Amino acid sequence: MLERPPSERYAGGSSSTGSSTGSSTGGPPGAADAELSHSALTTPLLRALVLAATGSALLVLIGSVLASTVGLLFISGGLGAGVGLVLARAAVPTNEVRPVARRTITWLALLLTLAAIVAAFVATWLFARSQGGVLGLFDYLWTTFGPFVPGQLLIGSAAAAWAANAGPVQR
Repeated sequence: MLERPPSERYAGGSSSTGSSTGSSTGGPPGAADAELSHSALTTPLLRALVLAATGSALLVLIGSVLASTVGLLFISGGLGAGVGLVLARAAVPTNEVRPVARRTITWLALLLTLAAIVAAFVATWLFARSQGGVLGLFDYLWTTFGPFVPGQLLIGSAAAAWAANAGPVQR
């Protein structure tokens, strides 16, 4: 015989025995569920933010400091793939947390990747302005990089969408 009926975990209020229902923290029932559902995205999101910042810095380094287009498309694709693969861990967590929907992960990967690439565009333009440039943002980007601008956005977003649905990366 079971100590409590299995359906007791679905009760919204307090349990009749006074013990928590599966909560490892010893708090009220449902408190651990709210905490755990949030933690499925926390670590992957932090890792993805670090990858996005690193990729953005590399794009700025190559595009502005080195004044080259060599590798910009490759770095944009790698940035998107890395962000998507790391974020995909939240969709398939290894511990006792609720997974995040793949659709949410895919949109988050796309937004984070595009934000990192656009931030690199703005930082590259600001670097050019600090060196005496006078063109506006869009004029500068199109004159200097041409089709690499939409190419970076397309390749980065395609890689992010693919990786978010193909992941996660295993340790």
